[in-house]
Amino acid sequence: YRFVCEDASTSVETLVESNAKVENNTLLLSGVNDGTAVVIYNANGMVVKQTAAVDGNCTISLDGLAAGIYIVTFNNTTFKFLKK
Repeated sequence: YRFVCEDASTSVETLVESNAKVENNTLLLSGVNDGTAVVIYNANGMVVKQTAAVDGNCTISLDGLAAGIYIVTFNNTTFKFLKK
């Protein structure tokens, strides 16, 4: 399933899998295998943030990211989001 999630308080729009959402300028992922790398790339393909999932969840702050398109990868899943 895919849906559009918009967090008006942070001006972030995302097209994501149903196990991801944005709240308070933070990307929240659930159902991620423990230890799985979660990586955010900018539109140029450069890694801008990365972390590993713990207890099936992952939280990544979007603070410090400039406005633009970003790609997130984890568990053989890829989606993009637009930060305004």
